[in-house]
Amino acid sequence: MESHTKCPLLLTIILSALLSLSAAKDTIAPGDLFGDADSLISADGRFKLGFFTPGRSKSRYLGIWYATIPVQTVFWVANRDRPLPDSTGVLCISGNGNLVLSDASGAVYWSTGAATGLASPVARLLNTSNFVVMGASGEEYAWQSFDHLTDSLIPGMKIGWDLRSGKNRNFTSWRSGDDPAPGEYTMVMDLRGDPQPFLLRGTTPVWRMGPWTGRRFTGNPGMTSVGHLFTFNFRRSTDEVVFSFDVVNPSTLSMLRAHPTGLLERLLWNETAQMWDRFWFAPRDQCDVLATCGPFGICDTSYSPFCRCMPGFVPRSLGNWNMGCMRRRPLKCRKGSDGFVKMALVKLPDTSASIVNYAMGLDCRTACLRNCSCTAYAYTEVAGGSRGCILWGGNLTDVRVNPIGGGDELFVRLAKADRSRVNI
Repeated sequence: MESHTKCPLLLTIILSALLSLSAAKDTIAPGDLFGDADSLISADGRFKLGFFTPGRSKSRYLGIWYATIPVQTVFWVANRDRPLPDSTGVLCISGNGNLVLSDASGAVYWSTGAATGLASPVARLLNTSNFVVMGASGEEYAWQSFDHLTDSLIPGMKIGWDLRSGKNRNFTSWRSGDDPAPGEYTMVMDLRGDPQPFLLRGTTPVWRMGPWTGRRFTGNPGMTSVGHLFTFNFRRSTDEVVFSFDVVNPSTLSMLRAHPTGLLERLLWNETAQMWDRFWFAPRDQCDVLATCGPFGICDTSYSPFCRCMPGFVPRSLGNWNMGCMRRRPLKCRKGSDGFVKMALVKLPDTSASIVNYAMGLDCRTACLRNCSCTAYAYTEVAGGSRGCILWGGNLTDVRVNPIGGGDELFVRLAKADRSRVNI
């Protein structure tokens, strides 16, 4: 039984030095020995799997990178938690489909884990860059690298939740340019309320992309202006809540990466300059810092100071914007007593505690007025072009005016006496 769950170790290192896989090969089968000098190339020639040493490090790692550009850009690492100390690493697949990375002594540095139960399993690097363990029929994957992201999202990968299996796909920055071990910053999909991506430092949220409003996330309005380059996909169903992107031109190379310094950056390969351009990044400014102006505050970089209160609210403490703002007058919650002020071109508030109804149509205003705890509402686009509602109860936090235009409309509930001061 043991011989079927582990790769053969006897003479592995010696044989791997003599038996090199073909450079054009995209598959490892049981009995193949994949050593430090070997590589897999996807069938379309775009991606490579092999051993590498990052920066000034002396350690060896198994990773995947682009094969068609001169700058080695690794976007997936198998053994990021446990580097090999030298070039004696060998990758192989056992008879039951377990991928194992070991050294000359037989010590295991990484594996895919339990037996798969597949007949005639192989490991293959696909044209999508997905490294998979599959059966002879190729109809199902017992394991895939796309379920275990490193620090980047490239076309075909998904960030978010598989609700059927409970699998949570997120990506975490390298510790440094020399060390691919998990760093401080992680991009996650938060399922609370209306789902939204967050950038975390450790377990603390530091930047919020906001909810999906039909064609983009509210915290990144520029997504609608790059349709000539990218298509963005957000799927919310009973099976999964995930985000992914594709490129319009298959020759375009792009990636979304969590940088060790705490930036989420979109990189675009510049073929002319033969280098990566930083196409977009966040957080960009003080207003991108999570909830920097407190509850019911608005952050606007065109103002000085950049914090101010929403219409109908006043500062709790002029010297401490973390405390945010409070109402001039309380809500009455009686028929005709409350109304709304429209705030345009803003990043919608944190939706972690919001209520979302995708079938409410144009009744968002009425639905909010009927709920005495409702403090604001916004429309959200759903499949087929129809509109649903996001309803907030309690504090409205992390609202900013978008500096590059775009943005969404937020309708904030006010008492009748304050309605007379603003447009409804």
